[in-house]
Amino acid sequence: MMRITLSEAFFFYATLSLAFLFILWLFFYSKRRRLEKRRIFICRFCQQKVELEPGQITLRCPRCNAIQNVEMKV
Repeated sequence: MMRITLSEAFFFYATLSLAFLFILWLFFYSKRRRLEKRRIFICRFCQQKVELEPGQITLRCPRCNAIQNVEMKV
């Protein structure tokens, strides 16, 4: 049987906990970066959320088929 001291056990527990938190942070950070690249607008007429693709300056609402120009903020 393997014996470890209390300080070694605490060290392993802290190291594994921090590694788990770091991996979790990386996952959510990459997810947030992907969502920031997507641009979501709300239709002025029916309040439907519409995703605008990169490079697209007009959008068509899937619910009411309204065509809207999007103003780009720099």
